Amino acid sequence: FWVYTLYYVDDDGRTQQVQTGTCGAPGETTTVTAPGVSTTAQTEIPLGFKARDTAHITGPIATTAGYSWQIGFKAYKQATDTSGNLLGNPVCEAANLAFTSGVKPVTGTGDVTSDEVVFPSPGKYFWVQTLWMVAGDGTRFVAAQGVCGAPGETTKVNQVNITTTATSSVTLGQRAQDVARITGTIPPGSQLVWRIYKSTGTPTPVCETANLVHTSTPVGVASGLVNGIEYHSYPVILTAPGVYYWIETLTDIDGNTITQGVCGAAGETTTVTPPGMTTTATSSVTLGQHARDTAHVTGPVATDTGRSWQVEFQAFKQSTDTSGNLTGNPVCEASNLVFTSGMKSVTGTGDVHSDPIVFTAPGTYFWIATLWMIAPDGTRHLATKGTCGATGETTTVTPPGMTTTATSSVTLGQHARDTAHVTGPVATGTGHSWQVEFQA
Repeated sequence: FWVYTLYYVDDDGRTQQVQTGTCGAPGETTTVTAPGVSTTAQTEIPLGFKARDTAHITGPIATTAGYSWQIGFKAYKQATDTSGNLLGNPVCEAANLAFTSGVKPVTGTGDVTSDEVVFPSPGKYFWVQTLWMVAGDGTRFVAAQGVCGAPGETTKVNQVNITTTATSSVTLGQRAQDVARITGTIPPGSQLVWRIYKSTGTPTPVCETANLVHTSTPVGVASGLVNGIEYHSYPVILTAPGVYYWIETLTDIDGNTITQGVCGAAGETTTVTPPGMTTTATSSVTLGQHARDTAHVTGPVATDTGRSWQVEFQAFKQSTDTSGNLTGNPVCEASNLVFTSGMKSVTGTGDVHSDPIVFTAPGTYFWIATLWMIAPDGTRHLATKGTCGATGETTTVTPPGMTTTATSSVTLGQHARDTAHVTGPVATGTGHSWQVEFQA
């Protein structure tokens, strides 16, 4: 606020106050603003690597009034729990001052960077910058100063930073693995272990003992300061289609966890799909004729990883009314299983046929084909299985055509008989013979 005073001066040099302005009067206010400045520190670094803070000076910077400008940077280590959360409010005072950068001159707008520093221990560090206007005699006046714990002014120092990338997708039988890139200071005797968890189908990824499917052999990690060195998990063949989550864990020589991945992290999911397979059964036969199912394997079929493949075919008789319509939903269970084909080997893409079968009664039959992956020890793992009543997987068995005509009338004592008119077809080439029985 400005206040003026008007004086009258007589011929003898004597003064007399005539008028005085009012404090805060309209038009008598000057607002002094600091030059614009914002700051950005490195958000996260591994232990042993350099950190710094950067001031973005947007000004204006008055360099024509006999003043110069300087900026200083300080970093303060915060008290945190084992998860890196603050134990209290941000603190930036002499007791926890960890670094003071050399003062940097400011000659105009633009970026000014602090000296670099290697913080001596993991944790969180808050930066505070101070912009000074410096008088000709060296007196410094604070123009602007940051706030302890301000957004963008925190550097988290990790013992180690790890980024990981797992095989994104494979067909069942193919190998998957994870790759870890490590930066930081590694204690002697450290090891990496990868664990794989099969998705439970919930929207939120779950990684618990109940759905753990694989734990890798530990991989030794070189000690000392490392920058982006890569380590690969041993390849693994997952044994069922689905979604799998990888978690890497780095431990020290005593088994203490240095850092560990997060369940469902980006790039840490492998999707396993079964080899492509569709099926087509004989749609209709006359009783006595052969029927079969055919699997069309489109693959890919992994035959170079020590696994073999087989297709199993089964047929189930359905309950129908006199018109051949189902009397309920499709049923494919042990109680109505009428045929199981011998296992058929799969060596690649192409068609695989079941054994032929002659069904022993007219009706409707549903087929189910199952593709198995066979481990070297003989363990069979389900790759894919058809659905009861699926399109193209029904065989309708009809009897050969036959009508009958009996002697219409006789006088007592005369012969009478019945005649069957067989229109067929009659299958005589499948090892079955046929007979007609007449009763009156």
